[in-house]
Amino acid sequence: MSLNNPDAFLQEESANLQDKPIRSLYTVIMTQLQPTILIIEKDKATRELYERALGERYHILCATNEQQVMSTLVQEMIKAVILEPAGFGERGWELLANIKNMSSGRRLPVILCSSWDERQRGLEMGASVYFTKPVLPKALLQALDNLSIR
Repeated sequence: MSLNNPDAFLQEESANLQDKPIRSLYTVIMTQLQPTILIIEKDKATRELYERALGERYHILCATNEQQVMSTLVQEMIKAVILEPAGFGERGWELLANIKNMSSGRRLPVILCSSWDERQRGLEMGASVYFTKPVLPKALLQALDNLSIR
């Protein structure tokens, strides 16, 4: 998809949306202009905090289970992932490994925001950045800037 030809873009998007819930034109365009970040966080309050803080600069998608994560990674053009592995127990580390083992995941920056202090393990498994909670939204924005996610 390209925004070089707005009429063609809108026709294509209209066709794509026929079988999907109606989205506003603003939402359709902004998802094309803003990098998409996938937040994988089971805690609703934390997820909403990250969404609000990052939503002005990024298109945010959220997942709360492994199936949502994998389908989102396949279907969307994700530029970075923010993951809380502790919310999934030991499966959180498996989820990180699965993300990094995907062909697109090897290059995909993953920021871990965890209540566990396992920085070395996270970085060894391929995380780009590791934060121990609580994580200020400003720190997430800075990490995304440092990773050149724009």
